[in-house]
Amino acid sequence: MQTPPIIGRSKILNSLQEVTRSERAELVALYGRRRVGKTLLLQTNAAKHAILTISVTGISKASNSTQLALFQREIESKLYAGARLPRFKNWQDAFSQLTAGLKANPSSGPVAIILDELPWLAGRKSDLLQALDHNWNTELQYEPRLKLFLCGSAASWMLSKIIRAKGGLHNRLTLSLRLLPFTFLESVNFIRSRGAEHWSDRDLIEIFMALGGVPYYLSLIDPTLSPTQNISRLYFSTAATLREEFDTLFGALFGPNPLYRLIVEVLAEKRSGLTRKALLLKLNGSSGGLVSRILTELEEAGFITKLPSFGKRKREFLFKLWDEFSLFWLKWGERSSLGDAEKFWIQSRQSPAFYSWAGYAFENLCLKEVESLKTALGIADVKTWAGPAMFRGADGRLFQFDLILDRADRTVSVVEIKHSEGEFSVDTKFALELEQRRQVAQRVFGKSKTIQLCLVATDGVNPSTSTERLNLRCFSSRFLFTDLQRE
Repeated sequence: MQTPPIIGRSKILNSLQEVTRSERAELVALYGRRRVGKTLLLQTNAAKHAILTISVTGISKASNSTQLALFQREIESKLYAGARLPRFKNWQDAFSQLTAGLKANPSSGPVAIILDELPWLAGRKSDLLQALDHNWNTELQYEPRLKLFLCGSAASWMLSKIIRAKGGLHNRLTLSLRLLPFTFLESVNFIRSRGAEHWSDRDLIEIFMALGGVPYYLSLIDPTLSPTQNISRLYFSTAATLREEFDTLFGALFGPNPLYRLIVEVLAEKRSGLTRKALLLKLNGSSGGLVSRILTELEEAGFITKLPSFGKRKREFLFKLWDEFSLFWLKWGERSSLGDAEKFWIQSRQSPAFYSWAGYAFENLCLKEVESLKTALGIADVKTWAGPAMFRGADGRLFQFDLILDRADRTVSVVEIKHSEGEFSVDTKFALELEQRRQVAQRVFGKSKTIQLCLVATDGVNPSTSTERLNLRCFSSRFLFTDLQRE
């Protein structure tokens, strides 16, 4: 079977290749949100390195008998030359026939078995996990040709039932892999590989801020249209492909519990992020233990992140919405209507809401690419603590810092991040704010540290007497593109 070329993903592909070529039986778990390319990676790896692939994909909300029938047809086709077998009554029966079929086909190379969308295959009233546990312990682990891949989109299910389960298959896994959306640079490579070589840096940044790095979403881009036209077509047109995606996504990944979505909605409204304590207050009495578990699952799926931040006396953690697609939809999905869909996004680009969203999304992008910023600063090899911060000045006022780089070379870089149309100008008011931030940071970090002021603006910073007086290190978004081959 022909598979399309893979952009990025070299580390995971190398790991899959290694286990497929190993001389022992392998039990591998691969998980990640919908649309990130899990199936493509597994199929590509199997096509290159296995002599036989047995693959079955679960069906959402299908009965156990339907899932068994899918597995049976694949077993009959691949191991029994299409001969009909007695109907599988349960998964114990299914795995027994799999074992018998493998023994009857003594090939000399790897056999890849892919159980895709495992949470659907092992639905209610299914004995799949119990049967797999039993057969792996008694038969399958002794078959060195066998490479069994357990794959699922529902992060909460995969974590609780497979990867972090206290019994069952947990201690049997030989490898666990998490597949996240593309990084910014991987996304740029992907978009350009599909015919958008002519897009400007700003075009690429805007489309990434709207769609994120999910390969399926990026594959929907029409390179003959502008980013503005693509966003309008994918989100707001009458036949918008992504109009229902947000609701479908959370239902498929996390089930009916509304708390997952509620947490994401709360974080979408707080650009600076929230501590766990502040988040619990916003959630009006939700169980702390339950919230902690959901935060972990949302982080594992790539929707949120946990960033270190300075508190009053110690460094604390801030939870921030990290997923570009979710942020975009929560900011704009409820505002749009089908009646004015064709004009909605173009008209919205000049609104305060647009600049608020763009500022939030661009700040997140810069935080994600902090290593590239360190390279631009010339401190790539300097050990650095990086994160947002909130400090009080001597007068008690609270100052929000977009990014603090506390460096091992006794320097603290105070980084302000601005999304701008054209070069950003540092006026008298903003220059005063920067100087105040320098003084607050000096008070917090002490005289043993040098405070360096930095400013990142989308289209760069207009040089002025203010930038010179402040010794301001200025960067455009070009630093994000410094190494397009990095993965």
